[in-house]
Amino acid sequence: MPKNEPIKINDFTGIYRIMAEKANVNGGDTLDNVEASIFRDMEATYNAKNNTFIFEGDIYDLSGNLAPYGIYNEQPVSIQSYKPQIEEELSAELKNSAAVKRTKELANMLDKTRNQTVKVVRKIDGKNVTFYYNRAAMEEYVINNATDAKGNKITYFSDIPDIRKKVCTQRTKEESRKLVEFNNMINNAINAGKDYGVDPKLILAIVQREVNFRGLSDRVTGNNGKGYMQITSAPIKDMLGGYTTKKGKLRFQENLKTEEYGKEFVALLKRRGFKIDCPAAQRLTLVKDIMSYLKANKDPEFNIRLGAIILRNRLKKSNGNIQLAAQNYNGNSRRGIKYAYGKAVYNYYNNMQSLEQGNSIA
Repeated sequence: MPKNEPIKINDFTGIYRIMAEKANVNGGDTLDNVEASIFRDMEATYNAKNNTFIFEGDIYDLSGNLAPYGIYNEQPVSIQSYKPQIEEELSAELKNSAAVKRTKELANMLDKTRNQTVKVVRKIDGKNVTFYYNRAAMEEYVINNATDAKGNKITYFSDIPDIRKKVCTQRTKEESRKLVEFNNMINNAINAGKDYGVDPKLILAIVQREVNFRGLSDRVTGNNGKGYMQITSAPIKDMLGGYTTKKGKLRFQENLKTEEYGKEFVALLKRRGFKIDCPAAQRLTLVKDIMSYLKANKDPEFNIRLGAIILRNRLKKSNGNIQLAAQNYNGNSRRGIKYAYGKAVYNYYNNMQSLEQGNSIA
C-alpha cells in the first residue's frame, strides 16, 4: 500500500468492516485521518470473547446491532473515548494493522453478497431445507414496495436512502434511530432465517402483515401480541409443554417440546437468562416472564428469533405450505376472513421474491 494512500472501506470485512463503516462519519469510500483514529479507538474496544465493540458509548455485536440489554455480562477489555487527532498521514501502524491483514482475503464479501442471491441449506429434522435470499432486494421492497393490510403503501422507511446519504453529524436523533431500527430489522431477519432454516423473506412478510414493519413503537405491543412478530402467550405455553385438561385448566407436562420446535428455542431462552429448566409447576410464571420481556420491546433480535422458531414449527406442520403456515402462525382457521391472513402473507412473500429475482446477480 503506498505511503499516503487512504484506507479503503472495502479492505475490511466481517466485524472490522462494520467498525470501518461506523468510523466513516464523513462518507465516501475511504477512511481519512480522523476516521482512522475513530477506527483505532473502536478496534481497541473489541472483545473477542463475546464479539462486541464500543461506539459512541453503545455496545454493538458481531452483526453491528446494538447489543440487547442484559445479554453480555462481560464488558469489552477496554473502553476508549473518541478524541480525534488530526494526523499528517495515516500511521504505519494502522496501514499494517492485523485487522486489515486478517480480512484482506475476505475483502468485499459484504458487497458481493448484498446484491447477490445467497443460497442457504440447513438440515431440519433430518431433511435439507434450501432457500435463497437477496438482501438488497428485501431492503428495496421494505423501502419502496410494501403495503399494509388494506393495500396502502407503507412509507415509514421511505426516507432510509436519504438518511444513509447524510453523514452522522447531519442526521437528527430520529433519523439515526430509524436507520438503526431498519438495519437491525433486516439483519435480524436474515440471521434468524439462516440459523433456523426459515426464508428471511417470509419472516419479513409476517412482520409486514403484523405491524407494517414498525416493531419498536408502543402501538404494536397490544394486549397479548408483542413486537415485530406479535408473539402471543399461546405458542410460548405450547413450546414449554402446556396443555389444557378436560376441565379446561392449563397444565404443563414435564418435558419441553423440543422435538416439535427444535432445541434452538431452549438455547435462545437460556441466553436471555430465563430459567428454562424450572419444574413444570413453575412454567406458567416463566411464560409470564417471557411475555413481560417481549412487551418491553428492547430486544428485537429475540423477538424475531423466537417468532422464526414458531414460524418454522408452523411450516413443518403444514408440510412447507407457506400460506397455510402463515395462517397457522396467526392461530386462525382456514375459512372466512381469517383465511385472508395467510393469503396476504403469501402475496407479500411472492412480491419480495419477484423483486429479489430481478436483483439477482448470476
